[in-house]
Amino acid sequence: MREHSLPLEQTMNLTEESQSFREMSAEEVKVHMKMFHVTFEERDQVLRPLGETGMEAVGSMGDDKPMAVLSSQVRSPYDYFRQQFAQVTNPPIDPLRESIVMSLDTCIGSERNVFAESPEYARRVMLTTPVLSASKFLRLKNNQLDGFDVAQIDLNYDPATTGLEEAIKAVCDQAEAFARDGKVIIILSDAAIRQVSCRSMLQWQPVQCIIA
Repeated sequence: MREHSLPLEQTMNLTEESQSFREMSAEEVKVHMKMFHVTFEERDQVLRPLGETGMEAVGSMGDDKPMAVLSSQVRSPYDYFRQQFAQVTNPPIDPLRESIVMSLDTCIGSERNVFAESPEYARRVMLTTPVLSASKFLRLKNNQLDGFDVAQIDLNYDPATTGLEEAIKAVCDQAEAFARDGKVIIILSDAAIRQVSCRSMLQWQPVQCIIA
């Protein structure tokens, strides 16, 4: 496993991380925040502590907000999958203090025949966590390794001409076509937010990743 796997290590280079994605204007930030339902509470109580102290904000496990399905306001699709109660596990879900029984290691690559063993089957990209930093994502996206071909699918669609169900089916069809074409890594991207036309303020809508 150690001989054939391809570990993707964190560089811990803040300069590289800061330059991995382009800078957005203040107006672009507002558009993205509105499109992806970033609330004032998330910005003030979650994102700001991360930026100012480099630490995660302290919060409870449960979610005591009203159920999204009963809300009269437009809610993020992610709110419909929130856990409404605090749950305790034994042993704790802690990859740092409980590393003997719990790990966040993630493998990326083609899965081979589970009924046969071969050293080549271990040739997969190894991640220490499923959450990618900006530099890790770009290295994975731009890799030139044999057997790790990359394809990207744009999740944005024009709501004036295409419904959500059609957009989801189109994403599935593209993913299937890429897989049959030998692509191993498929990236679903909702980053390319754009207007329908120069005269229209109506924007393209992304298929939310949670349902893509």
